[in-house]
Amino acid sequence: MLNKSSSKVLWIVLIVLVALFFILRYTDRSERTIRKELVSVDTAQIDNITIKSPKNNGTIQIRKKNDNWQVKEGDRYYNADNRKVRGILSQISELKPQSVVAKSSRQWDKYQVTDSLGTRIQFKKGEETKADLILGRINFKVPKTQSQNPYMRQQQEILMYARPYHDKSVYVTDGMVKLGLGNKPDDFREKLLCRLKPDQINAVTFVYTGGSSFTLKKEDNKWLLDGQPVDSATAAKYIHNFSYANGSKFINNFDPGSHSVTGKITVEQNGKEPVVLTSYRIDSTKTVVHSSLNKESYFDGHPGKLFEKFFVRKNTFEKGGS
Repeated sequence: MLNKSSSKVLWIVLIVLVALFFILRYTDRSERTIRKELVSVDTAQIDNITIKSPKNNGTIQIRKKNDNWQVKEGDRYYNADNRKVRGILSQISELKPQSVVAKSSRQWDKYQVTDSLGTRIQFKKGEETKADLILGRINFKVPKTQSQNPYMRQQQEILMYARPYHDKSVYVTDGMVKLGLGNKPDDFREKLLCRLKPDQINAVTFVYTGGSSFTLKKEDNKWLLDGQPVDSATAAKYIHNFSYANGSKFINNFDPGSHSVTGKITVEQNGKEPVVLTSYRIDSTKTVVHSSLNKESYFDGHPGKLFEKFFVRKNTFEKGGS
C-alpha cells in the first residue's frame, strides 16, 4: 500500500516537474525574444510621411514629388530639406530594439507612448500605411564605466522609448532620431541661401537703393574693388560667407511686389549661372532676404545677422575701413 502511494506521489511530482520545465522554458524564450527591428519598411517605396507631435497642434505632412520631398505649410507645399527627410527615413527604418520595458498599455503613460504624449510617425505608399510608430520619452544614460580622469566629461547615451502603433510592448532604442525630428513644418523646409565654392567666385556686384553700387572682382588671384586693391584677408573672409549659408526664420506669404528692394548682390561664378541675393524692407527694423537658389522662400534678415553678413558697405573692403 505504501509502495503504491509512494509511486503515485512520485508520478505526480514528475508530471509537475516536467510541466514546470516546459513553462519555464517557454517563458524564458518569450522574455528573451524581441523583434529584430521596430519597423520593417522599404524606404524606396515611401512617398508620404505624416508626423503628429504633442508640441504641434496639427499634423505635419510631407510628400515626395518628382523625387524631391515637399512639406505642407498652411494651404501649400514648399520644398523640404531632402537630406533631412531621407535621414529620418533611414534612421527610423534602422532602429533596433535593445530591450522590452513594458508589455501592457497600463505603462504607456510612463514612457510617453500614447497618442496624446508621444510623437506618431507614419510612412505611407499612397494611402497605404507601411510603418506606424510612436516615439516616446527620451532618456539620457550615463555609461557605467566612469573615466579615471575627473575633468573628462562622460559621453551620455541617448535612448528613447518607442512603440509600434499596433503593438502593446514598449521598447528601448536609440533616441537621436527624435532629437533631430522637429515639431513644425518649418523644421523640415529647405533653408538654403547659398552653397558656393569660394574659389569659383570671380566677382560680386552690389547695388543699393539710392544709387550706391560697387564691384568686388578677382583678377590674377587678387581682389579689386572697382579696380583698386583691397584688404585681401577681409575680401577672402567675406567671399567665404557664400560657401555655406542658410536662413533660419521663414517669412511666409511674403509678397515681394508689395515691398521695396533695398539691395541686390549678384555673385558670378566660373562656368555657372550667377546667384542673386535680394533684400527687402518691411519696416524700419525688419528686412527680408531672398536667394535665387531658393526661389520660393523668404527669410527674416535679423536672426544670425543674415542681412548684415552679406549686404555690406563699400568701406568694408577698403583698407582701414570698417
